[in-house]
Amino acid sequence: MTVIRCTLCWSLWGFMLIWTNSQAVILSDLNTVKILVKDTSVSSRQVALSQALGAVLVKMSGNSKITTLPMIHNMQLKANRFVQSYTYLSHDVLDDSGSLALQVSFDKKELKHILRQSQQSIWSSDRPLTLLWIDVEDGSDHQVLSSTTDSPLIEILQKTADVRGVPILFPAMDLQDWSLTDFSVDKEGTYSAVNYQLLQKMLTRYNAVVLLAGYLERVDTNRWQGQWLLWLEGAPYRWHSQPDEMDEVLSQAINNTVNLMVNQYTVVSSNNLKKKVLLAVSQVNDLSHYAKVLAKLRHLVPVAKVTLEDIKGSNILLDLEVIGGTQALVQALSTQSCFLPALAAPSHCSNDSDRCADLYYRWNLTSAMEDHL
Repeated sequence: MTVIRCTLCWSLWGFMLIWTNSQAVILSDLNTVKILVKDTSVSSRQVALSQALGAVLVKMSGNSKITTLPMIHNMQLKANRFVQSYTYLSHDVLDDSGSLALQVSFDKKELKHILRQSQQSIWSSDRPLTLLWIDVEDGSDHQVLSSTTDSPLIEILQKTADVRGVPILFPAMDLQDWSLTDFSVDKEGTYSAVNYQLLQKMLTRYNAVVLLAGYLERVDTNRWQGQWLLWLEGAPYRWHSQPDEMDEVLSQAINNTVNLMVNQYTVVSSNNLKKKVLLAVSQVNDLSHYAKVLAKLRHLVPVAKVTLEDIKGSNILLDLEVIGGTQALVQALSTQSCFLPALAAPSHCSNDSDRCADLYYRWNLTSAMEDHL
């Protein structure tokens, strides 16, 4: 079992695959959500409607922080204006511990109008089907989470995916799946041979557009750490989960996955106007780092053009043409671990004008070395 325990997760690191027979799932209920309530009073309902509108806008836009925008916050206070229907559900039809929930459906047309007004992205109802291959080892036992696994871990992953509006599935882990993950391990514990045909058969079997692979191991009684690989649109994205509670590790993995998807699949609702954004990036120590910064930025969906404005030591100032403006760029950069938000600095101003940067970031070399474009 040791040979197989993380076969897919680790063998995909650094290898290029071709996805075929991929499939998107049309989600018809993005405008509907359930919110737990204390009772059926008007005051409880108004609070729940506000929360429900925020939850639906998160799913429709892909932006998990959309409710922090002042305009969206104001709309939440008027949530009842956008309600199509609502009903109360008893605990008999709920999986949560609450005794009562309010199920709300909002007017999709009105919500899209809100997103356009606030210059937020709109993610279509065609969502990429994501295969989760997650190997969990707690020291005494290990398992790959499957479609037949009876585990609270499945519930955590599914609940987070539902909140973000992404369809997921788990492998059956039958004899065919085990036969499709037969790889060899050398003395250093790395995979010396990868059978691309077997990998392709498994991906084709599940018609998945996206693959999230993870290896989780217990650090102590209640702490876990994980290694993750997301295969998205022909590129691998990797990250490491620091020791934390299991539910946080799993939720973070889904949220990271969706944030990266958003950068690939959403359409910025700003009438497709290109806006200038001056981006300052510090700790760019040599030309090779500079080249990587430019390459990363040019791969971001909203970025139409990147021009060097100024260089001062390890600080660079870049003039970007961005579809959707500053907010679209911030959202795209949030998916890239090699760009970390930084404080403003006097050196981040142009020599040729009084204009200073709109955004300030720090280049994270460690993460950049691990990532592949």
